[in-house]
Amino acid sequence: FDERISENRYEFKIGDKVWVKESQITGNLRNKFNGPFEIKEIYGTSAKILNLETNQISKVNFDRLKPYFET
Repeated sequence: FDERISENRYEFKIGDKVWVKESQITGNLRNKFNGPFEIKEIYGTSAKILNLETNQISKVNFDRLKPYFET
């Protein structure tokens, strides 16, 4: 079981752009993810990310990240 989960996991790298899942969502119509953010540093299962709009840096767990693909 654990092997399947780790195979489907996206491997984030420094410089990747990501969406960040909100920790608390109020109301059904709000976006569940914010972004894009850019990964600046990686620490095991978490990363420091840069908000590209406000230039603020935050530390979040990979469980809250989703890859951002530009179209």
